[in-house]
Amino acid sequence: MSGLFEKLPESIKNYVSPNLPKEKRLIAARCEITVTSKELVQILCWLTKDSDEEVSKQAGNSLNSISQDIISSLVGDETTLPECLDYIARTSSSEEILQQIILNDATSDSTIAFLAENVASHDLVESIVTNHNRIVRSHEILEAVSRNPAVGRTSLEQILSLFKHYLVSTKNVQDDHIDKNDAHASSPMKDYEFSIEGDEADLEVEASVSDGKSFFDEIELSEDLVEETEEEITEKKREGIFFKIKQMSMGERLKLAILGNREARGVLIRDSNRIIACAVLKNPMIIETEIVLIAQSKIVGEEILRLIAESRRWIRLYQVKHSLICNPKTPSHIALNFLRHIRDRDLKNIMNDKNIPGVVSSAAKRIVTGRMEGKR
Repeated sequence: MSGLFEKLPESIKNYVSPNLPKEKRLIAARCEITVTSKELVQILCWLTKDSDEEVSKQAGNSLNSISQDIISSLVGDETTLPECLDYIARTSSSEEILQQIILNDATSDSTIAFLAENVASHDLVESIVTNHNRIVRSHEILEAVSRNPAVGRTSLEQILSLFKHYLVSTKNVQDDHIDKNDAHASSPMKDYEFSIEGDEADLEVEASVSDGKSFFDEIELSEDLVEETEEEITEKKREGIFFKIKQMSMGERLKLAILGNREARGVLIRDSNRIIACAVLKNPMIIETEIVLIAQSKIVGEEILRLIAESRRWIRLYQVKHSLICNPKTPSHIALNFLRHIRDRDLKNIMNDKNIPGVVSSAAKRIVTGRMEGKR
């Protein structure tokens, strides 16, 4: 606190200094001073942290009586103290006020992180997610966003596209790690109908960071987690990789999800953090056979299955559609959308599969019946 106090303007220090007599601080807390409205609000915000309970309580009560118009003009001003913006962010229920705080460059990353975890408004979440400079540079904001259930799939897709773009377009990635042609060539899938005409188009993102910094830049990934290998992985080595990943921070796991090799992807697709697990699907090295296995998996999250189903790149694969339909964790409306693309012999298996939701197996039976009648 002493370091922050030294940075305060003299016009504020004169009323909040802990060396002042309590009565003088109380006078300021009661708003019985002659200062501008901007100075008054900042003085009151500072005094809410006063060591004397009477002073801090009085300052809080006085702040509650300040008009919203004054607060609004203050939170939109980039010269407002970050500590003042933080106090208002933690106490205001006004979406308009919070929106201004989010958009204010003077707001600290720790304040944005608080809001990123706690706001429920779609518009506020969107404002946080689309501030690419902040979210790329702040590990704290990223973690906060990952804990907020109000972050929907559209916002999640924006975050993942941003991180993929940043990592793949900077020196953090070597060309030999993103040679997709080699990756596809190494994954023949006989008997399956598919055609890949290029990568799925990621959302347009501006991944530049104005100060040239990102928490990713400090993260080094070991070769055994990044380099693809044709060698068979022993069980002991696989356990070692699993243990190593489990010790990583969220930022490390996120970078690895986008840049890691097949063994790393296999671990991270099951990560309890939805951003980490979903980021695996953004890995430029992921191949068709992996997607099919993920679509078949009963242990991956439903959100992973939804993202695969919404991907124009992966849903072109017949076996992906078939696997999603046969996976009981796939939402029924998604499975129903793919049924008419399924061959008769597979539909007959689906209609008799007891693990598949009844609404899906019944629909498969109707399609089979309709096709048989159409052939008569």
